[in-house]
Amino acid sequence: SETAILSARIIDRSIRSLFPEHMRNDVHVVATVLSVDQVNAPNIQAINAASMALTLSEIPWDGPVAALRVGCVDGQFVVNPTEEQLLQSTLDLVLAGHMGGITMVEAGAKEVPETLMVDALEFGHEEIKRLVRFQLEAREKAGKPKVEIPAPLRIEEIDEAIKRDYYGEIYEAVGIHAKGLRNEKISQIRQRALDALEGGYPDSGRYIASVIEELVK
Repeated sequence: SETAILSARIIDRSIRSLFPEHMRNDVHVVATVLSVDQVNAPNIQAINAASMALTLSEIPWDGPVAALRVGCVDGQFVVNPTEEQLLQSTLDLVLAGHMGGITMVEAGAKEVPETLMVDALEFGHEEIKRLVRFQLEAREKAGKPKVEIPAPLRIEEIDEAIKRDYYGEIYEAVGIHAKGLRNEKISQIRQRALDALEGGYPDSGRYIASVIEELVK
């Protein structure tokens, strides 16, 4: 359903940026709703449950994160307002974050001032920190040691050559609006880099292509 898709997206946006950049292992996070009380939204708890599962597991991850909803009823901020309270709220702000900052924001409001939105973000982040501390305590008691995934070896000479000779072209190519033309231009740059560098570094074709892709992203 559309609700399930949107819930999956806010879970993904809350946790994705905290995985190691070089990690290529598949990670499946499955949030299954077993019951709903029709009072509290389950998508907020799904983010917290996903974080707790990753925090306690051996999977490398720089969490935990925590999530909550901030409402504003009668001029007062409310943490995780009920469905009934949301009907009276001038603000519907969904936040996820860690001790150092916020990783995901979804917001709807009835023309509230910017200062109120800023205050709501700060208020929500303080509550998030409290939930994060709870997960850290749980990890101390029941968490598994994290698996170490070594970062891939870098070939500095190839990295420097590609950045020196092709970065400008890649930057221009990424800015091309037409997808077909953009992909064609990037493919041409990739092939020229392979032709220029692969001879001096045998069996480095995949590495060269991967460096190009990193710059494209």
